Amino acid sequence: MGRPFRLLLNDEKVYACGNCRTHLAAGEQLASKHFHAKSGRAYLFHNTCNTTGGPHEQRMMTTGKHIVCDLYCQECSTCVGWQYVFAFEESQKYKTGMCVLERAIIVDFDKTSGTSRSRRGEHGQSLARTSQQSGGSGSQSSGSEAMVLFAADDPGSDSEDE
Repeated sequence: MGRPFRLLLNDEKVYACGNCRTHLAAGEQLASKHFHAKSGRAYLFHNTCNTTGGPHEQRMMTTGKHIVCDLYCQECSTCVGWQYVFAFEESQKYKTGMCVLERAIIVDFDKTSGTSRSRRGEHGQSLARTSQQSGGSGSQSSGSEAMVLFAADDPGSDSEDE
């Protein structure tokens, strides 16, 4: 299966999972703040990272019929939004490949002011920094500078005391 890892985005503004604080999208990937989801406001992003997609399904949305897949946080499996796979309406084709994150489920961190905005309580995970890489890999990476993190309490990781 491989060793689990997640990207730590190194941007001025970062959007993260409200449950476990895993980075999901860089501020520079934000395309629109004018979207709505079941839980209220939502943001449209060009790309996300540290997410996994669910099965494709056809949904009738306010802007027409789309094929979408739900997006789940890679760390805690919380459903954080969806990705547009296909749009039937010509005027909506620009959304194909873009991701929507629900505002009620995510938090944002502003590195310049050192503040975070959240609608949930603080939760954290113990992580160890291992290496730095520029850009990301895969279809859901932000393309911004990132750090790769491995879970510190990973049972498959090397341990000094056995």
